Amino acid sequence: MRVKYVVGAFLALLTLVGILAVCAIGRNRAPDGDEPSGDSHSNVVSRADGAAAAKRPAARRPSGSRKRAERGSKIRRVSVDSPDSGDEPEDEEDDDMSPEDRRLMDAIEQGRDDDDLDRLVKLIPDVSASTNAELRAELVDAIGWFDVQGMNHLLPFMADPDEDVRESAIDNWTSALSEVEDEKMRAHMVGAVMQVLTDEDALETMTSEFIDMDEKIALQTLIDVIEGGKSAPQGVAAAREQYEFITGDEYTTVEAANAWLAENYEPPEPEGGAGDERQNR
Repeated sequence: MRVKYVVGAFLALLTLVGILAVCAIGRNRAPDGDEPSGDSHSNVVSRADGAAAAKRPAARRPSGSRKRAERGSKIRRVSVDSPDSGDEPEDEEDDDMSPEDRRLMDAIEQGRDDDDLDRLVKLIPDVSASTNAELRAELVDAIGWFDVQGMNHLLPFMADPDEDVRESAIDNWTSALSEVEDEKMRAHMVGAVMQVLTDEDALETMTSEFIDMDEKIALQTLIDVIEGGKSAPQGVAAAREQYEFITGDEYTTVEAANAWLAENYEPPEPEGGAGDERQNR
């Protein structure tokens, strides 16, 4: 009997020790009964970062970047998502962008945003004098948005020392030319461009405009380019070549050109001519 009492007392002691151990473990747990984990901490930090990001102002989006992206703009605007940006977004300007160039760039963007061609035209002298090719290309792009209205203002940039600026001016000008329906006006505008162009490929593109044009209009325009005192030598050479292509003769004098027209020119029949009239009877 004594042995049974001893065993019972020992078992009761073990039970008490177990209860105390369980209580000690419960005190060490988190208040809500769950063990804290690294994931919970990360979620708290993520929510805090999201709240801070929501309070940050959005980075200023550059306007009118249609072709700047194609050229690979040297001006990088920092986004709030950039890993190396601080709490406040800032514009990082290219080292070559002087304060004056930055002022002109902002004025170009403002003029484009406001659809104000007159404001852009007033910037041409200062921008043309800048050594920053990116700035000049940006103005060309802005003027190009105005299509036919901006064509004449692109002419000074067709002789720009930078190849990208020249190509942009020519591309914008050629695109706008397709909207000019009047043949005389189109010929006049092509002739004006030929007098300033020096790039042979661009001149070849321009002279191709005369192929399907009325011969009299085409030849008179080519004569003006050849005889023009201010025409670039490359433009004169291209005009002579196109004249010979149309007439089969080398250009010599205005009188000889007029004599060829008098002998060979046949005016195009007007739409709805005699043949159509008979057909409708």
